[in-house]
Amino acid sequence: KAISGQADIALQLPPASIMRLKMNPQTDVQSYSLPRTLVLKLNNAHPFLNSVKARQALSLAIDRNGIASAVLGTPDSGTAQLLPRSMSDWYLESFANPASDIQKAKAMLKELGWTENSQGLLQRDGKVFELSLITYADRPELTNVATALQAQWKKLGVKLNVSITSSSSIPAGHQDGSLEVALIARNYGVIADPLVVLSNDFSAEGGDWGAMNWSNPEFNQLIKQLNYTLDADKYREKAQRAATILATELPVIPVSAYTEEVSVNKRLKGFHFDPFGRNFYLSDLEF
Repeated sequence: KAISGQADIALQLPPASIMRLKMNPQTDVQSYSLPRTLVLKLNNAHPFLNSVKARQALSLAIDRNGIASAVLGTPDSGTAQLLPRSMSDWYLESFANPASDIQKAKAMLKELGWTENSQGLLQRDGKVFELSLITYADRPELTNVATALQAQWKKLGVKLNVSITSSSSIPAGHQDGSLEVALIARNYGVIADPLVVLSNDFSAEGGDWGAMNWSNPEFNQLIKQLNYTLDADKYREKAQRAATILATELPVIPVSAYTEEVSVNKRLKGFHFDPFGRNFYLSDLEF
């Protein structure tokens, strides 16, 4: 309908349609970063995942650019941060997304006692580095990303078993302690300030859709202080420090930011997009 002109605005464009719309002289395709991130939820008490260095190595082995381009169809959406630039207090401008580096990741795991066996898998104390990942089919992109991660971590020497289940299995696995790794799409933009969601996800007790068996005293103190900080500069300073802790310790591993591709007919002027879905600015539109 966007191509034929029946629809002046089309949201949530499938990757297969984006190139056709970009080639259409009547439509303008605009990209907007959403406050929703595709992340790996980890059981940080798992003996293979309870080291910051191990989590950093797993993150380093992820080809985020490849996943963003080939799997999600949204180049440049790969990210190692939880929150997008639109949440500026929590976005680390100086934090560069790490390029995938399998050899460096292997070296980091070697320092933790992992060695490669004859099958090319990492082994320590007679145990193979094997993890189980669960995800859900509600969002079809998750299963494709899980398959890509399985292949990428295999290059590292990590065997990743992928199971597709219902989304309810993730909080259930968190509660009973059975979860090892889960691939989820987490919305941090319920409201414009993500503090409420982050407070729940990364509390000392953990969150069903956030950290599992991870707690950082400094982070916990920062979250408490942020709830009572009214000064904008002090709020930003504390939020930046809290974001740095999450990006360094990786209690969850970000993979890609969600991008909204919007087609707008060129005859329509004054279009604005609100990533939080609060306003469509209809009064600003004109033909």
